[in-house]
Amino acid sequence: MRDGSAFQPGKMITYAQWRTTQLRLLETEIFSNVGIKIEPDPGSSAYNPVILTTPRVNDLTNLGFGIVKGAPWQTSYLDWWDVAGSGISLNSSYRWDYNRKRGELSMHAPLPVPGILFFTASGLWRSERWDVAPVLQTDAGPNDRFLYKSTGVRGELKYIPHFRFDFAGGFQYTNRAANGGLPSLYLDSSNSGKVTYQASLRLADSRYQNRIHAEGYVARTQFGGDLNYDAVTVELNNRFLISKESNTVFSWTIRGGTSGGQLPVEEYFVLGLDMHAGNLMRGHMASDHGHYGNAPMGTSFALSNMDLERRITILPLFNSLNLPFLDVKGQIFLDTGQTADRANIFKEGKLYFDTGGGLKLETPTHSLNLIYAKSLRDGGNVFYAYIQKRW
Repeated sequence: MRDGSAFQPGKMITYAQWRTTQLRLLETEIFSNVGIKIEPDPGSSAYNPVILTTPRVNDLTNLGFGIVKGAPWQTSYLDWWDVAGSGISLNSSYRWDYNRKRGELSMHAPLPVPGILFFTASGLWRSERWDVAPVLQTDAGPNDRFLYKSTGVRGELKYIPHFRFDFAGGFQYTNRAANGGLPSLYLDSSNSGKVTYQASLRLADSRYQNRIHAEGYVARTQFGGDLNYDAVTVELNNRFLISKESNTVFSWTIRGGTSGGQLPVEEYFVLGLDMHAGNLMRGHMASDHGHYGNAPMGTSFALSNMDLERRITILPLFNSLNLPFLDVKGQIFLDTGQTADRANIFKEGKLYFDTGGGLKLETPTHSLNLIYAKSLRDGGNVFYAYIQKRW
């Protein structure tokens, strides 16, 4: 065990201590899986816990897999885990899509303080072509389309004092530039400096599990930027195990967000699908032919996601490609959402219903979802794959 474990040798281990330790070890990002085994003590009637960890491996196979695994999204990854046994990991990605170029470099490090404090520093570059014609209230002609560019840096600290509660905070500065588009979307060279925050609280953790999660930011000119705006998102995640034998689960999420101030276009809430799941409306794509601006957008939103999942099989991979196993599940879902725009730029007020089904391939920390979805209001059909972080 490394320093920062939630319990000490020779003492009774509670469920809360084990779960806290598990979440902290997974948060280091240097392990692909964390488990526990209970063994009898030969010298007494007591039992000894054995923490089982599966470290991420840096070899040519895993490096090569990282470069090609994002090919469906025109993205490559290059990661180096646990540099020289320090606990520090370096992660990078580059999306070469002509209309949505994006590059990111980050460092993640667990700091050696009681309970472990996690520090992440990252840099992000974007060069994206937008076409917001599908979601505008009125035709803006050539101003429907614009080029958005930015370069930003971010630092964040995260702490997990108990498995039921965690929180994080940080600072982000973004150097923005844009050509064309609607002036009311702040498509100019106004830069932003903002304080970010997030917190999670688990209320139940048995057959029924739930979590309240909130995240947001406050951007002010006092933080070195040129714009004043803020936003907050709150969600309630729920999961109920219907049948342990067939591992059938019903999960649902209620999520809402609102914002204020001089909200730039890249900070608008978007209800739709992208490579990494955000505000899921699975019958709508966030981009069309590479251009952002195809899904409902607004300064506030309300959203509901309901999923029914059943396990098909578990594929043991024995940490091949840094994957301990894949839990293969079938799923059907129903999404309901609505947006509002206080600036009266984008369409608002329509209640959307999206439904569909697919396969979910789960690891201990993430899932790859392969879905077909249909928008019941717009009649659109979507075949897509997206990545989602498990809560």
